[in-house]
Amino acid sequence: MHLTISPADMQRIERTAFSAGVPSILLMEQAAQAVVCTLEDMLDGCDDRHVLFVAGCGNNGGDALAAARMFVKMGGEATVWLPLGCKTPDAQSNLSYLKLLSRVTLVEGEMPAGQLLIDAVVDGLLGTGLKQTPEGAALSAIEYINAQTVPVLSIDVPSGMDALTGHLTDNACVHADCTVTFHRVKTGLYLTRRRACVGQIVLADIGLPQDCDDAPGYLVPEESDLVDLVPLRTTDMHKGACGRVVLYAGSMGMSGAAAMAGLASLRAGAGLATVICPKEVMPILQTQLPNAMCVDRDRLPEFVPLHDAFVFGCGIIEDDHAWQHILSLHNENTPSVWDAGALNLLSRHPMQLGENAVLTPHAAEAARLLSCTLSEVLADPVAAAKAIVRKYACGAVALKSATTVVTDGKRVSLNVIGTSALAKGGSGDALAGILGTLLAGGMPPFEAAQGACLWHGMAGREAERQFGTRGVLTGNVADALGKCLMDMENL
Repeated sequence: MHLTISPADMQRIERTAFSAGVPSILLMEQAAQAVVCTLEDMLDGCDDRHVLFVAGCGNNGGDALAAARMFVKMGGEATVWLPLGCKTPDAQSNLSYLKLLSRVTLVEGEMPAGQLLIDAVVDGLLGTGLKQTPEGAALSAIEYINAQTVPVLSIDVPSGMDALTGHLTDNACVHADCTVTFHRVKTGLYLTRRRACVGQIVLADIGLPQDCDDAPGYLVPEESDLVDLVPLRTTDMHKGACGRVVLYAGSMGMSGAAAMAGLASLRAGAGLATVICPKEVMPILQTQLPNAMCVDRDRLPEFVPLHDAFVFGCGIIEDDHAWQHILSLHNENTPSVWDAGALNLLSRHPMQLGENAVLTPHAAEAARLLSCTLSEVLADPVAAAKAIVRKYACGAVALKSATTVVTDGKRVSLNVIGTSALAKGGSGDALAGILGTLLAGGMPPFEAAQGACLWHGMAGREAERQFGTRGVLTGNVADALGKCLMDMENL
């Protein structure tokens, strides 16, 4: 697990380090070395490779200048372009050194017309200090970079992207194949809606003393954290000790949602799963999901199956009848997952749910829950997720997207493990089922949501390896849950 950092906090701890005696130009050397090592891997060596280094006027540009010097010393040829000049002392020192070397072509101002035969571009134009959408010479340089047909490596953040929020304007941001970022991953690299502009993230240690780093950040689970986020079973466990999950789910035409949630719940290890559904759906579900039990929803509230956690909403009809059933089942002392139709019903009947409830909206559902626009949710998903926690007084929210925001209102975790293979109906149902099982096993809401999102994303990747990005079905994801956990336990 690692922590992100905001650009402001990064600048603050750098100033602390400099005040303590750490030379700023030494950190620039370390950053440049990380860039060149990554570049060498991208190009399968530096010898006889020609790379365009685009250097801005600040220290991000200084990193690019230092990297260009190291690159030519390793046998490469560099064209160094300074479209904005060179202003900071460390960058100017590196520029002076670079001018003394052969195999370097220096271009200041506009890039001359004509084809430049290069093997890659290094983007050190704007860095994390971006305050507004690029224009003028900066925009022209970004457009030039994007017009190249070779790999692009960005330094710290793709130029034109807000390093805090990830916001960008499409034609005013570098489309990087790889971003080498320093000390900690900048928050915007994960929160951006255009992750393709970031490419592969390489995190590099540039020698900032840990004693200087007191900055907060968002938690980011890694695959190796799965064994800590999903409790191991003891050898003497029985089905009653593995958690009883009751799913209020399914309707005619949407029985698959209930089946996928139930299957994922069982694959995640639930000892018993019971689906409460319309009577006419029961025969379908008994065929689709033979390991689960089914109960006619019209028997509620007189009969409620044994339960340790509820999952509400997958594939239900969103009517008053369903809402009354959910109200009859819900109580603040029992862990619950609110998904899909239950979230839409909740948005029409706002109520405080208690600290054991976890909500799993996607962005459009979040907008309905908050009575705001979709664009407002997308502009700041962390703030939106926290606002849902406050409004509904719930234990946690998992706001689903390519980067899923998990929060209990105070702590924030970003799940970045996943794949576009999960961009298919049924994926959210599987996540709800996994989460229901972890809650039924006694995990606290925030930790259960973290674990469920990580496990779900890893299973999606495993299924993708078997069936390809387009070919993955939700059942494949559920079936891959066990292998993911086995792989981590065997490391």
